[in-house]
Amino acid sequence: MPEQWSRVRRLDGGRLANRSVACSDVSVEFVRQLPGGAVGAAALVRLPSGELAVLSSWPPGSAARAGEVSDLLDRLRVRGYPAPAYLAVVDCGDIVAVVTTQPDRPGQYHYAWISGPNPDYGFSSASSDGRPSTMVDHEEAIRNFLSLVDPETGYID
Repeated sequence: MPEQWSRVRRLDGGRLANRSVACSDVSVEFVRQLPGGAVGAAALVRLPSGELAVLSSWPPGSAARAGEVSDLLDRLRVRGYPAPAYLAVVDCGDIVAVVTTQPDRPGQYHYAWISGPNPDYGFSSASSDGRPSTMVDHEEAIRNFLSLVDPETGYID
């Protein structure tokens, strides 16, 4: 039988950001509430690096589950799926907060070599300034990657 979680109260992103900072070494600055969902379950926050991330709330006692989800998302990204990354899971006792990267952030790409001998093999790239890559940039990145691959193994040695 599926696990039953209690209904989540409407998220106050500013409060959640302040609580996350107060009970951990995670440093985030509340930017704004994100639209959508019945409970406004996500807020946009700024990390010390200036990068934007998403802050969401999980039910009390669910930090271990959030860690399992984080591991699953990591495995999906390795296989080329555009899944978010959990930067931090913060357990404050009465709340669990999760800081997540934005998967649709410009300038970040994953290349999957679907015609190669190893279907899960590929690489990722990101521009330091968030600038989207041009088709020429993509082609150059792919050519550089393929030039490093050993034709015998299908992997970079």
